[in-house]
Amino acid sequence: MCEDLENLDDLHMIFKLVRGIILLNSPSIFDKIFSDELILDIIGALEYDPEVAKVQKHRIFLKDHVVFKEAIPIKNISVVSRIHQTYRIGYLKDVILPRILDDATLASLNTMIHTNNAAVISLLKDDACFIQDLFSRMRSPNISMELKRELVLFLHEFCTLSKSLPLVQQLRLFRDLSGEGVFEIVSDVLQSQDRKIVSAGTDIVILFLNQDPNLLRSYIVQQEGNSLLGLLVKGMVTDFGEQMHCQFLEILRILMDSFTMSGAHRDVIIEIFYERHLDYLVDVIASSCPSRSATRTSPNSAVVGGNTEEHRIKPEILLNVCELLCFCVVHHPYRINIYFNTTWYFLSRMNILFAMLSSLTC
Repeated sequence: MCEDLENLDDLHMIFKLVRGIILLNSPSIFDKIFSDELILDIIGALEYDPEVAKVQKHRIFLKDHVVFKEAIPIKNISVVSRIHQTYRIGYLKDVILPRILDDATLASLNTMIHTNNAAVISLLKDDACFIQDLFSRMRSPNISMELKRELVLFLHEFCTLSKSLPLVQQLRLFRDLSGEGVFEIVSDVLQSQDRKIVSAGTDIVILFLNQDPNLLRSYIVQQEGNSLLGLLVKGMVTDFGEQMHCQFLEILRILMDSFTMSGAHRDVIIEIFYERHLDYLVDVIASSCPSRSATRTSPNSAVVGGNTEEHRIKPEILLNVCELLCFCVVHHPYRINIYFNTTWYFLSRMNILFAMLSSLTC
């Protein structure tokens, strides 16, 4: 009624009352005022801040401009309700009241968001049909690039939000996703030309490695052709931009960290890397070193195959390759010693490595 009559004095008073109610920092009050029935009314009352000259149109923004886009249909009404509530609480916290909230109230709102995220992930992970439908759609040969992008980003967010779960449930979820074939999905994603979903794919891999590296190691050991490991190695020397080569380096370091390996994985994963992929990394460095008679190239790039126009590898990528080789020397001294000693061009390669390290540190 006050809004219809444009009674600003009363609207300012209502703003102060609602602000005071929120600052009471009561979980039971939060449950009530942030319900689907009241949340928009609460946000509407907070549009009339007496310290702000213009009325803020938060409800119009939330109704007309915020679109809830489902990459895959969510049939559970409770999940959808919590997703909406979480977004609105975050909007209130970050946009409407950032300068008003005290630390205690801010912490309570963050806890509420965290709890909602955990509930959403828990409900979705327990829905076997939902997970199967998600992976089935991602494997479909007829999927459009736009839908594929949305599904990959959804999977990335799903895995990221799973950190809201207790550790035991996190591990169970990641094992279930591994069993459903998440690494096959990631292998396909890493071959995409879309940098954003490639970045999402590497983030998903890192989340799995931080949870349990042996899940990925088991997949690579059992995989015929070891294409995922090969994609990770190639990704490390591919210029995706945005420092993504550092993500690939981190993945390979965790994957081959001898201190976290156990059982059969310890020797097999290292053998696969040394037998099938180390040559490629050394060749990248070797082909990036110009001969003594070659003309000097741009200081901002290294050249592969002598072509200064088409096959450039950035120095920071080469430095990461050298860093990975140094990592191998520290963690697998016996194996890398065998590799170089059984390679007939050992001396030339070592000279190349030392030359490259010298040029990168100059």
